[in-house]
Amino acid sequence: MNQKTLPIHIYFGFALLVAVLLMPCAEALSIFSLDSYESYRVRLVLEVVNRGGPATNVKIQVPLLMTEHLPPYQTLRSFTFTPASRELRLRKAADGLSADLVLASLPRLGRLRVEFVYTFFNSAIEYHLERSGGSDWGDPAYLRAERGIESGDPQLKALAAALTQGCSTQLEKARKLFSYVNSNLTYDPQVQAEHSAVRTLQRKRGLCTDFSLLYIALCRAAGVPSRFVAGYRFAPRQVGYTETDLAPHAHAWAESYLPGLGWVVVDPTSFIYQNGAAVTSYEFFGRIAADDRHLFASYARAEKIDSTYLYQVSAPARILVTLRSMIRKL
Repeated sequence: MNQKTLPIHIYFGFALLVAVLLMPCAEALSIFSLDSYESYRVRLVLEVVNRGGPATNVKIQVPLLMTEHLPPYQTLRSFTFTPASRELRLRKAADGLSADLVLASLPRLGRLRVEFVYTFFNSAIEYHLERSGGSDWGDPAYLRAERGIESGDPQLKALAAALTQGCSTQLEKARKLFSYVNSNLTYDPQVQAEHSAVRTLQRKRGLCTDFSLLYIALCRAAGVPSRFVAGYRFAPRQVGYTETDLAPHAHAWAESYLPGLGWVVVDPTSFIYQNGAAVTSYEFFGRIAADDRHLFASYARAEKIDSTYLYQVSAPARILVTLRSMIRKL
């Protein structure tokens, strides 16, 4: 039986027609655009040393970068740690990842070193804010007050209500609150970090964590689910193909849940300067530029290394724990 085949140009034309017809549908489904991909290698080095007497029942908990539930501008390529040991276990939580190290004993001058190595794709992102809308208002858990996010405080509630008066959408509310925090606070690295939205509102200055907590508290008071994000911020020129210290680039920002879009990145600490004065710019609402990298770490805050151990009173142990973080391009 003879079979006839269509000329290749007809197949190509048909495929092109289908692609053109489907393009509007694909565009309609897209809620953000990604570009300017970069690949990075992050290395965390955990070092434990006992400079005192012998210790027993040593327990150390170390915060790590999350490997799951990452924002869309970051994709995990690989994650390894060495040496792999039954003494080291990973603890996963909704807001972060940590490593639990349990040692039966650590003698005087005993040492331990563990390396955690990640590779990530990281990109610029721009949310299509005009597509926000609908009845999906997010998880009410992100409307609750908590330590440092005092969204139930009368002063905060009154301010949030005044700022969002007349707003008919969640997007309008979030933008109004972003504008207030971005234009009314002064970034001051000398301020002692108290990490309280109420205290930040009173003093009108603080660090990136303070800016973010105040923005989140105001959003929650206004009924816009919002959450804290911990990570690192740097310009592409600051990270090359040779390892560099990541710690100086530590940064905090936020995410707000908007109907039709889901969790949207918001960085209330970023400014645009005109004639020497900071002015509000919505470039940092729903957008991360290619020249302003945000490397996501976790949704947890106030992360620190915790350690406990037992020792003899006659020969006290003195265990020192350090965690260094390095980054380079791939």
